[in-house]
Amino acid sequence: MTPAENISDTAERLRAMLAQKFRFKARDLPRALSKAGRRLPRKLHVQAQVIVEAQKLGGNPKLMRRVDMDAVSNAHDAISAYLAKIDPEDVRRGRRLALLGDIAAKLLIIVAAFVVWLWWTGKL
Repeated sequence: MTPAENISDTAERLRAMLAQKFRFKARDLPRALSKAGRRLPRKLHVQAQVIVEAQKLGGNPKLMRRVDMDAVSNAHDAISAYLAKIDPEDVRRGRRLALLGDIAAKLLIIVAAFVVWLWWTGKL
């Protein structure tokens, strides 16, 4: 397997892992990274850019000499390890709890405002 094919396979595996863990569709790794956004730490975004740049250079054999395959491998390992720790069900549960907490806080504010209004008008 040539290094260009290796980099393309690495990028495709990362794109698939990002799509699976964060539940979105993307055609390529740069779009997957932009959709992942803040859910992926900045340090890992920087490492993913190493893979994206290597993939861009992958089409030209002379430019492939500039690619540090160890850096690409390390970036892939770091991102894969981070994504392996993510539990999609736990992420969904956290989002639901955040939504319920937001609704409860707003209801408390409305009830408090209503009680203040009742007190202000003298009906309480």
